[in-house]
Amino acid sequence: MKKLKYLLGVIFIVGIFLISAPSARHYFLSGIVKIPSLISTMRYQSHLEMRNFKSVVRVLRGEYAFIRSFSSNDNRFLLHFVESLIETYELTELASEKQEYTLLVNDLINNYPAILPIYDIKTNIMLSNNEDIGQLITQLDLEELSSRTIYMRGIINDILQNKNNSNWCGKYIEESLIDVSFPYRRPMLSIQNGNIALIVNDNNVEKISWSTMPEFGNSILRLSLDNPVTTKNASFVITTQLGSKVEIKKISLFKNGIQTILSGYILSSEEAAFIDKGTFISLDVNTKIDLILEGTSVFDSIEMDVTISPRSPSSLDLCGIYW
Repeated sequence: MKKLKYLLGVIFIVGIFLISAPSARHYFLSGIVKIPSLISTMRYQSHLEMRNFKSVVRVLRGEYAFIRSFSSNDNRFLLHFVESLIETYELTELASEKQEYTLLVNDLINNYPAILPIYDIKTNIMLSNNEDIGQLITQLDLEELSSRTIYMRGIINDILQNKNNSNWCGKYIEESLIDVSFPYRRPMLSIQNGNIALIVNDNNVEKISWSTMPEFGNSILRLSLDNPVTTKNASFVITTQLGSKVEIKKISLFKNGIQTILSGYILSSEEAAFIDKGTFISLDVNTKIDLILEGTSVFDSIEMDVTISPRSPSSLDLCGIYW
């Protein structure tokens, strides 16, 4: 009985303190709403280090289910959950890793259609799967939301769809005038293996090759795969200083030692400011560049003639390059 009275007394004193001290009450309540995300972070951290995004998403789904059971409306718990979702998704690189987030992101858009970062993730997933994202961007406009990055993906999507023009150029250029943000700086796929990586999707199997190049200057790089692959596109992840100018002068494909110099191809990126078809300014220390080939090609290695020089970031006008 005495212990119960003591406990009630402590609770009463703490309650009086929180009521009389607004700043303490603010920090106390702010700490409470972060608890689910902190627990999730501790649970998925080891999975994240192993790049096991299926398990990461499973942990996030558990947190999301708790938030939905607590309240179906937008709340502070949801705010911290979305922050964790973004932080983990930004570490994905392969299409298969991004795909793990699809169901969770779809559910979020259905239940909370006014959260801009969710559209950012969704359009990135769809673009990695060569899906048409026009309808999703239209939904974004209906929610009176706008994003330079998402409009850029709409333009890249129109390129992939072989359209002669894009409905998103005007919005993209308008948004570029006021958007000064930089992409999240994620670590390399495996930085100990080199500072450039080739990613190829061969019949839904992703293959990676690494190499090393000088931080600045000209170099000819060869990225080789164990076996020939058949694909219409590939990606490079290049580690440079933020704002470096990268010029890709020539790209060649090799199959059994026979060289084919590419001419009809497109380079695009959400993390670079293109100032010419093959020249861009890196807006991320690890810049992912997508290579879209003119048609299906079979090769076992790619060779690039690359020059890197320091330069400050400039504005991106993808529309002016392709149309």
